[in-house]
Amino acid sequence: MAENHPRSARHDGDPSGKTLGVTTSTVTRLETSEADDTISLATLRRAAEALGCELQYALVPKQSLTDTLEARATALARQQMATISHSMALEAQATSRETVEAQTRALADSLLKGSRRALWRES
Repeated sequence: MAENHPRSARHDGDPSGKTLGVTTSTVTRLETSEADDTISLATLRRAAEALGCELQYALVPKQSLTDTLEARATALARQQMATISHSMALEAQATSRETVEAQTRALADSLLKGSRRALWRES
């Protein structure tokens, strides 16, 4: 645990919250709200300032950019191929599942080679 973390202040012999310049009950509320995922950025900013720290937060993707782009291209390709396949089936020109999957993969590959912005435009 970082030495300037509120909990480390308590575990390093300062259960009163003097390091933060707050009461023990305030430290307890801070820890509880953090554990409950209800702590506000303003509260975290004040705690960081009191500890001589800078608050930084970030959104970290759960998957790689490559995986995200491939998933989006595949979803768009499936959507476009579903429309085409439906029209063809209505005209009694349906193709096999294998053919549709191969065409879907080829379309997804083509989408990946094109503009990345196009992957996120609403159709």
